[in-house]
Amino acid sequence: HVMVKVSQQSVQSMRRDIFARLQQLPLHFFDSKTHGELMSRTTNDIENVSGTLNQSVTQLISSVLSLAGTVAIMLYMNVWLTLVCMLTIPLVLWFTKYVTKRTRNHFSNQQTHLGELNGFIEESISGQKVVQVYRREAQNEEQFSHMNRKLTNAGIRAQIYSGTMGPVMNVLNNMSFALIAAIGGWMA
Repeated sequence: HVMVKVSQQSVQSMRRDIFARLQQLPLHFFDSKTHGELMSRTTNDIENVSGTLNQSVTQLISSVLSLAGTVAIMLYMNVWLTLVCMLTIPLVLWFTKYVTKRTRNHFSNQQTHLGELNGFIEESISGQKVVQVYRREAQNEEQFSHMNRKLTNAGIRAQIYSGTMGPVMNVLNNMSFALIAAIGGWMA
């Protein structure tokens, strides 16, 4: 309840700040950016922040408390097995850093293409009469399809890279479990 309230108030404040900043920007800024990109930044990006604040912060607090309790109990039960368990942590951190570095570019490209597509849609809809008068419907559809394909390809690449996280973490967890079971059995 508290995190939902905090996140919504934060998002409200961010929207207000972004809108106020947009009001102060010079005209050449708006000439260099599409309407869709600006709309994407002020709506989609803010919603992503909201979702992150709603879910991730609460999950982070819960995870830190669970981790602290688990490590304390593990240390109480057997210090050596706890240290063996901690061996996989550097590997997990390295892989997370590797995947994050790769996915950041792909998600950035996806956001850029989404802004371009949103701008094209907004401009096409607002100028639909002109499009029909000059009989440019087919060219508009072709341009939309091209932009839509670029967005889809960027989204696929971003999701494939970020989708490797779960399976690799499962493999590392299973390796850690096997190592602990083997050493624990040997110690017993």
